[in-house]
Amino acid sequence: MSVYMADVLNDTCSRQFDHVLPDTRTLVRLLESTKVCRDAYLVTFDVESMYPSINNVEAITACADAAAHAGYHRPMVEEMLSFIMNNGYCQFNGQHYKQIKGTVMGTSVAPPYSNIYIAACLEAVAKQQSEHWPRIYQRFIDDGFFIWEQDEASLIAFLHLLNSILPNIRLTWKYSQSSIDYMDITVSKRTDCTGQQVGLKVCTYQKPHNQYMYIPWHSFHRRGVFKGFIKAELQRYAVTNTLPADFEHMKVLFMQRLLDRGYPKHQLKNWFAAVEHSCRAELLNRPARRSQQACQPPVLVLPNGQFEMRAHISDVLNRVYAQHKHSPEVAAVFGGSNARLIVAYSKNRSLGARLIRARM
Repeated sequence: MSVYMADVLNDTCSRQFDHVLPDTRTLVRLLESTKVCRDAYLVTFDVESMYPSINNVEAITACADAAAHAGYHRPMVEEMLSFIMNNGYCQFNGQHYKQIKGTVMGTSVAPPYSNIYIAACLEAVAKQQSEHWPRIYQRFIDDGFFIWEQDEASLIAFLHLLNSILPNIRLTWKYSQSSIDYMDITVSKRTDCTGQQVGLKVCTYQKPHNQYMYIPWHSFHRRGVFKGFIKAELQRYAVTNTLPADFEHMKVLFMQRLLDRGYPKHQLKNWFAAVEHSCRAELLNRPARRSQQACQPPVLVLPNGQFEMRAHISDVLNRVYAQHKHSPEVAAVFGGSNARLIVAYSKNRSLGARLIRARM
């Protein structure tokens, strides 16, 4: 039920509240296409203990109303959310506990549920009551960012207004007229602009206490896992750095951190060469979700054992498939002659999980 309601509320949120961020790329595109006053304030805020602080009665009503405006059946949404939020149970040390306050922890619907609550019960009210509204206002769950083009006194008044609308919700904030850290980026005003209007740029932000504990090279993960996470991280650096020089700086840092984890330099050079800053425009404009094929090929799921990892079963299957893929019967089952058969590996249970299961 929670998975289904997460789907409903995510769709509702994307339709009704355009200031709720789906991902970093959306914010980067918005920032780089915007010019602001030279003395504007860059502001970030955080909702303290968001999930435990949510008033479920107000949140369920807000979500049901928003879903109804998006075309969903209001009584269904209200009843399902009431059941989910009033039946949050967990087990610890042989005892069962019921959560009696706030959003149920760990359930699928929690992020869109809290997003709609803050948007409808706090931000919508603030927009009606405030004399001024930010130039840009974006939020990702409990982390918010906006640009304020009025004076500092009006900014403080606006922040206090946000902090006073819901007695159960408390905000903390930071602001600057030059640059500020928000999620995984640092937003700054461009220094190469003249006049009263300046552009914005971003660069990658990493927390000072980050230990960069990447998977060590001697791990028994499949080699595709290493290439996959390295490529994904390099693509993230391309997206989160406006300037090529900042991207190259992050590549140098990333390379050294991987070398410190035992990765061979010649292999890293090959993987690093595949991602350049020139691919940034394509990455920024890539659709959030890939369109699903009309007929998906079946997936063979195997245990993550040493034999299965070294036998290259995917290659064997695809060699055999290539010999027969033009047969109409085979094409109908496997999604066409251009399909590639997929082999997936189930996650092994860790020693810790086995010990907990055995209550040792």
